[in-house]
Amino acid sequence: MVEKAEEILEFEIDDIKPITLGKRARHSIDFDGMKRSLACLPSAPMYERSYMHKDTVSHVLVSQNFEFIFTASSDGFLKFWKKAAVGIEFVKTFRAHLTKISGLALSKNEQRLATVCTMEQTMKLFDVSNFDVIHIIKLEFTPSVCEFINKTTSLSPLLAIADALLPKIWIVNTEQN
Repeated sequence: MVEKAEEILEFEIDDIKPITLGKRARHSIDFDGMKRSLACLPSAPMYERSYMHKDTVSHVLVSQNFEFIFTASSDGFLKFWKKAAVGIEFVKTFRAHLTKISGLALSKNEQRLATVCTMEQTMKLFDVSNFDVIHIIKLEFTPSVCEFINKTTSLSPLLAIADALLPKIWIVNTEQN
């Protein structure tokens, strides 16, 4: 076996043939068209990049203590923003749900943010200070809207979720697994 491997590795330099590539098509550059396109771009001194939603904004929440703004759109995206001296700054975006977010709620102590989705029957809980998802819960009912119902000093935030199909409100302890 070793001898065969050595035979395979032996070759003559003359046996190697160069690969020929086809000719590349020559493209002419339309500098006048390029100048017209560049002239149409925004040129304001504050223009950097747009972090706007790509679909209709369905929810907006504002944190009074930490100066955060949370926006949700019809395509399931959740965005975190921070108030700045002038305007707002983009912080983070999440694909919270695959379809429209039906409910968005901020806890009284502003440490937790909850989203619910009717189509997916899920609830997601976010840690506001760390900008992270901490719980994803598959619900046994169809949620419509949600709101935190605990006191500001409560260590265990309770989330009230309305059922979209029945006249019920479900209470979920968001700190339990």
